[in-house]
Amino acid sequence: MQGIQVKNTFIHFASDEVDGVLRRSSSSPAILTSPWMEEPTCQAALADTSPVKSCLLEEKLLAHRLGKCRPCGYHYFKVDGCRQGDDCEFCHFCSLDDVKDRKRNGKRQARAIKRRGEYVAPIQSRLDSSRFSQPSIPTWHSPGAVPRSASWPLVCW
Repeated sequence: MQGIQVKNTFIHFASDEVDGVLRRSSSSPAILTSPWMEEPTCQAALADTSPVKSCLLEEKLLAHRLGKCRPCGYHYFKVDGCRQGDDCEFCHFCSLDDVKDRKRNGKRQARAIKRRGEYVAPIQSRLDSSRFSQPSIPTWHSPGAVPRSASWPLVCW
């Protein structure tokens, strides 16, 4: 017990034991980068599907080829992929690059619309609705009050 030291209520001593060999931990496998349609198990599963499902898949593939599909956000961006599989209403045929390009293009279009002034703010759209087009007389007005003319501004400051 010659190597024992007391430091701030902790007892420190030199150990003659060799630390156990550290075991390297392993992580889960990398996310598959190939589209699910290229996997042989999925191709076999597609051959076994009912005619209704194969028809829906053909419609989805046609929409994908025409560029009218909406990519599935879960298929590539979630660890476990899309849980709905063939029942998903979104496109699983799009590659990861297609999904990212569409997202970028959507943002570009939204910015362009906003710059051109075609974007209508939610408050402005409420003011333009038909229920605000005709001025109404509040109940607190006196019985002889004259309603405002339509030329008055609808928004008060």
